[in-house]
Amino acid sequence: MKKWGQIVLLILMGGAVYYNSLFNGFVSDDHIVIEKNLFYKSWNNLPRLFDNSYLAHQNDYFIKEPPYDSSGAVSYRPMISLFYFLDYHFWQENPFGWHLDSVVLHLINTLLLYYLVLLMLKNETTAFLTAVFFCVHPVQSEAVNVISYRHAMLDTFFVLLGLIFYVKASAAAQKRNMGCYVLSLLCYFFAVFSRESAVVFPFIVFLYDFFVLQQKEAINPRQFIRRYTLFYVVTLFFLYIYFFVFPNTALPENHLLGGALGVHALSIVMNFFRYLFWLLFPMFVNVVAPMYAPVVNQETLGQVIVNCLAFLTFIMLSIKCVRGEKKALFFSLWFVVFFLPISNVIPLANPVAQRFMYLPSIGICALAAIFSQQLLSEFKRLGTGLISFLILLLCGMTISLNMLWANDLRLFLTLTRLYPENLRSQEFLGMVYFNMGLDKEAEEHLQKALELGSQDPRMETIFKIMKERKGL
Repeated sequence: MKKWGQIVLLILMGGAVYYNSLFNGFVSDDHIVIEKNLFYKSWNNLPRLFDNSYLAHQNDYFIKEPPYDSSGAVSYRPMISLFYFLDYHFWQENPFGWHLDSVVLHLINTLLLYYLVLLMLKNETTAFLTAVFFCVHPVQSEAVNVISYRHAMLDTFFVLLGLIFYVKASAAAQKRNMGCYVLSLLCYFFAVFSRESAVVFPFIVFLYDFFVLQQKEAINPRQFIRRYTLFYVVTLFFLYIYFFVFPNTALPENHLLGGALGVHALSIVMNFFRYLFWLLFPMFVNVVAPMYAPVVNQETLGQVIVNCLAFLTFIMLSIKCVRGEKKALFFSLWFVVFFLPISNVIPLANPVAQRFMYLPSIGICALAAIFSQQLLSEFKRLGTGLISFLILLLCGMTISLNMLWANDLRLFLTLTRLYPENLRSQEFLGMVYFNMGLDKEAEEHLQKALELGSQDPRMETIFKIMKERKGL
């Protein structure tokens, strides 16, 4: 299949898989960030992108009643906020338009990934399969379906575009293309101000030079300074803004998982394998509860050890299957490097979320494509059948998962079924029922939330209103 045929097929496949998401409403954090937020409803607020009033405080959303009047972000992300201003200008409060933009952005990222892998590996089949696996994998459903999580796609857009420019800048054997090099720097700048996890971009650039181009001189101190200094200047500038000018308002509220450093470290390892498990075994992907914070304890320690041994074995076998190619090792390291910012090394408000995998998953998708290419070369008919079946399976699972994001009622009914002991899921479902006027159902779930330790100050008001309704 020629390149243009592959591009058309990628667009049709991605459009078909995410078509049903276009008719979903605002869900979860969308109400706080967009629907009930005054911030994006007036261009007069645009200068606030450079003002301290830009930042939101996560506790405010459990105390204040709407409407809200901040960016909805606890960390400084002006690029995604700029896109929200544009979205509101064109779509107002029509969720269809917002979802359309999210799906289009996901398709653009898919095409950028196809082009990037083609530039790096010079293999159309591998590039196509990488893009397909990335596009239709169910772990991407959360980032695509929840508009307020679009930052995961936007920073990926700039990272992919920045790497494309860097690859083009490096194409000349003797002299770099300075125009492409500057554009790569600019994309990195936009990426970190879309979402802070893009801060590891300079490491990926170095790994590309060392493993894909196999330029050992990249570790020479003089060459290292010449090639990467400007990337680290952008990094230092971003870190200064992030920690001193617009400090993340949630950082003081985030604590070690399990309350101890050792438990926290083991929990990071457990989460690493949880993400890897979802990527390798997509049939187990489902929606994840808000503020989901699993930790290592006596009950889960055995599971962690088994998972570690199983996945270490899998990784060693995978590397052996690709015959130790350094290009394959590059994509393995891609997953690890982009996992680090969301690993809870610095504790996060949401310790585990599938949207965090949007960018790291590219590494696993590329490895799967490289393995599939070898399978096709050795067993063409059998390999074609197995890969086609896998792609159809991924498409079906993603289409089904998209339906769970249709509205808050469907979402939180699913979450309370999957995570009955999750405080936030019980709270949110109770409030959904309360807003629907279904007081009996609301009381059941809100009471459960109180038993789990809810301290939401709105509870008292809600129970008072429900009591008055009973009196009527």
